[in-house]
Amino acid sequence: MSDRLIVLTARIDRRRLTGALAAIIVGLMLLGAVEVFSSLPLAAFDLDLEKTVPAAFSAVLLLAVAACAALAGAHSRGRSRLAFWILAGFALFMAFDEALAIHERIGHSSWLRIYAPVIAAVGLSWLAVLGELRRHGSGVRLWIAAAGVWLVSQGIEAIQLTMKDQQEGGVAYGMLAVLEEGLEMSGSAMLMLALICALASLSHPEPEPAKRSLRGVAVERLLQGRTGSRV
Repeated sequence: MSDRLIVLTARIDRRRLTGALAAIIVGLMLLGAVEVFSSLPLAAFDLDLEKTVPAAFSAVLLLAVAACAALAGAHSRGRSRLAFWILAGFALFMAFDEALAIHERIGHSSWLRIYAPVIAAVGLSWLAVLGELRRHGSGVRLWIAAAGVWLVSQGIEAIQLTMKDQQEGGVAYGMLAVLEEGLEMSGSAMLMLALICALASLSHPEPEPAKRSLRGVAVERLLQGRTGSRV
């Protein structure tokens, strides 16, 4: 079953998928910006709220990351398998967190303390998967770019927290929310695309060199001997 899923994943047109994801993310960011600057009834597209269209889309992206990582883990061995599964579990949890706003209820400082060991394990797993991607020669740049985009988004969220009490609801705060959520969605999309590249390489493993039988080797040497004797 998993082999079939890998083959189906490998058939995905990654260029079209990338274009579609980019169009959706840019569209959601534009609608979020319009919501910030206008009084139009676009609360469903407010990127600073939960249970909205952007939050649902972000959760779907994370679920896709979890599925791809779990599938890659099922076809890996040793540390790589564990790393893929850790990332799959974390992405699954983050999908529920995005949908249910768990860390917002806990609070940012408490959230960092509680999740610190998990984040450390995920960081080590990310490095292990990076090594696996390099071995397969696919998705490396996307994987690294995704991590960079996610880190930038978290830096923007930290800036938002310093403004929350004084400027929440203001234009500057709202636009930072649009940028931060847009980067998070972009990072998740890049992670998914990198994992799809890895799955595509798994569906086309390098052929093992043909093993010659002892009889075949003996025949080859006999022929070489006859050719040499004629010369």
